Amino acid sequence: MSGTFNMFRRNRKTSANAGGSSSASSTGFPDVLPDPLPGGDQTADQPGALGGSEYAGRRRELLALARSLNRLGADGLLDIPRIVVIGKQSAGKSSLVEAVTWIKVPRDAGTCTRCPMECNISTDARQWSCTVSLRREGPSHEELFSPELRNKNEVELWIRRAQAAVLCPHLPGDTFKTICREDIKALTDTESGPEVLPFTKSKVVINIYDPEGTDLSFVDLPGLIENDRTDVIKLVDDLTLEYISHSSTIILVTAPADDEMENQKAMRFAREMDPEGKRTICVVTKADMVDSGSSSKRKLWQDIFEGKGDKHRLALGYYAVRLPKDDERERNITAQELQRIANQVFKDVSPWKDVGGRDRDRLGVHSLVRDLSRLLMKLLDDALPRLHEQTNKLLQLCLLQLSELPELLSDGTAEVVQRISEFSTDMQAVVYGRSEDKSFVHHSRDAYRALRWAIRRTAPDFRPFEDPGEYADPGEPDCQNDDDAHADRMDRKYAIDTDDMLRRRTVALAKSGDDVIGLSDVRDVIKRCTGWEILPYVPYEANVQLIKTFVKRWSDPSQNCFERVRCIVDEVLGEKVNQHFGRFPLLKQGIAVILRHQLDEHVTRSARKLAEVLRGEEPPYWTQNAHHLGTTLEQWLTYYRSVRNGRAAYEVPEPSSEPSSEADITPPPTRKSKGRAFPATPAPSIDYVSEAVRALRAMPAYRNVISSDLPRLLHPGNLRDEVDFDDELRVMAGVRSYFQVAYKRITDVVPNTIQRDLVEDFVSALQGHILEKLEIGSADATQRLQKLLAEDPSIAQTRVDLQDRRRKLEEIRRHLENFRL
Repeated sequence: MSGTFNMFRRNRKTSANAGGSSSASSTGFPDVLPDPLPGGDQTADQPGALGGSEYAGRRRELLALARSLNRLGADGLLDIPRIVVIGKQSAGKSSLVEAVTWIKVPRDAGTCTRCPMECNISTDARQWSCTVSLRREGPSHEELFSPELRNKNEVELWIRRAQAAVLCPHLPGDTFKTICREDIKALTDTESGPEVLPFTKSKVVINIYDPEGTDLSFVDLPGLIENDRTDVIKLVDDLTLEYISHSSTIILVTAPADDEMENQKAMRFAREMDPEGKRTICVVTKADMVDSGSSSKRKLWQDIFEGKGDKHRLALGYYAVRLPKDDERERNITAQELQRIANQVFKDVSPWKDVGGRDRDRLGVHSLVRDLSRLLMKLLDDALPRLHEQTNKLLQLCLLQLSELPELLSDGTAEVVQRISEFSTDMQAVVYGRSEDKSFVHHSRDAYRALRWAIRRTAPDFRPFEDPGEYADPGEPDCQNDDDAHADRMDRKYAIDTDDMLRRRTVALAKSGDDVIGLSDVRDVIKRCTGWEILPYVPYEANVQLIKTFVKRWSDPSQNCFERVRCIVDEVLGEKVNQHFGRFPLLKQGIAVILRHQLDEHVTRSARKLAEVLRGEEPPYWTQNAHHLGTTLEQWLTYYRSVRNGRAAYEVPEPSSEPSSEADITPPPTRKSKGRAFPATPAPSIDYVSEAVRALRAMPAYRNVISSDLPRLLHPGNLRDEVDFDDELRVMAGVRSYFQVAYKRITDVVPNTIQRDLVEDFVSALQGHILEKLEIGSADATQRLQKLLAEDPSIAQTRVDLQDRRRKLEEIRRHLENFRL
């Protein structure tokens, strides 16, 4: 038998062009077809031949293995060598199938084959028989459709019935086992309903047991369509390309001799999938219909057949067959008579009569079947080690994927309680910053920084001038800048550098009431609030009215901060619910509903707590931080007096109606403080003021001097002016210093209230609340929880598919291991 597979040859012309090489290609295909037995002996197929019996037995075993693997669905998992027959309609493909199998297949006008048809011929039988089976698309195994058929005339109807069954998946398969041709035609008409498929990947499998045949297996695909709807043409084209794309597939192209090779769509597809032509065989059908009046066409076919030139060369070559005509089929001419007619054609008709040497061994159906059988056996034999390896790798991958799926549950109640506990612990870790992912803490702190920045924007804009519109903003004392400048820059970054609408709205609200307040405005407030007070005291109510202007604007930023943190909690809650309960959609949905109600209730309670905090900032306004208040008041009073005494430096120049140059419209240099601009002339540094005060107090006459007395001592000419607005300046300084103390308080208390009452109290009560709402201790808890633990349909289907694949691969491996190597 070894000699059978070690002798390869091309036809005479190809061998000369190839330099005598006889090695197998990298795809696993021999560069030429295997010879018959050594010396050209044809006895391999003779049952009584001693050398042939071993060969034939091995061939039957290999083809039986391939059939059993395909029956298990291995053709969808492994690249098993096979023969696929393709060709356009009217290329003689159905006639070729009949000539090879000696059964009748469905014939109708137009398209009659609408699904792949796998034909398996086995000689391991005492008498002829046939069965028709279905191998539906998907993971299902092959199912027997017909009874065992002993009469060849019954096969064609059963093939029609089987094809109708796969084209109508909406109907039970048994529906088609008793219907006639007319009913089949009506049921499979695509106009009868959208459920009827025009084509399908599901196979009709025909197993033929013929002791006088040749062991062979091939798949006949629907004929390529030229004229039909675009979507239908594409369906057939895609099916064909998918089948012939596998590297171990022999592409058997049928091309009629009465047509040009360039017109063969099937050959174009073969070239696309097999550009080197190593696994393509062309069968020239209708060999007796070569145009007798065209010598050039006859010469072209002869050159192609004999391998002359490179344009149409195929490593596995060409075959020519003469197939029965319609009238011959109707007369049921015997095989012997058909063989005689074919032999006469190849003897008398050009170009076949001119084919000489070993190339004549490629004429006729018998030669084609013989060589295809041997080639398929060779490929299957060589593929066994690879199929073993592929199966083991696929099985390992399948087991790995199964191991990655969640384990099936045994105790539903325990599983739910454990998941709730882990969920609650995880949420607490996130909120308290104990988890590796600190994003919740970072986002929360961003919201609190945005709040502080928004609150600072509500500071009263006092300007110590009678007409503040004519002066630039003097900013803040250097001591205040040192205290808050860095925090102000950071808070502004977190409030502005974000696309969050709540934060931007917070900033907008804070800026909306940023009105300038001058000395005259303060004087008007004092005047309105003065009653029967004994002068020169300023009424407390005047301070209250001015403080209200900024305190009333703290509510919106605080509410927006509260809402922002609620959104952060809601977002993290959704992520963690999906993480811990996402495997079970019903449980996840139930937990989400419970948490939604719980969070809503908690938000309502926490909002009331926040409202109480904000009410705490209503009158009477006071603070126990009197020392800081007094120090800050002294700083602001000194600063306002200094600015007023140097007010000329803060005057805004009137724009010229006709500026002569860019310099005329260029604003004076400014410096930044609290986001506002004011002239570069600085106020006296507080450090120098303190030194001056200490120096004056060393003299007995100025022992009780304070920093606010310095402007009067330094500018005695302004004494009258200072006396005139001393009360207003003191009110400005008092209100501004109260803001400095109160804003720091509110920007601590509001975040603490939100963090404690909204966030921390919520997560600390999660586990108990969920268990209570699920009624874990009730009598029907186990049954209810088991329903909630129904696995996600996609995961459940994946598990079923993987388990089915595992069983299939294990069975395939068992078949391969049991095969006699």
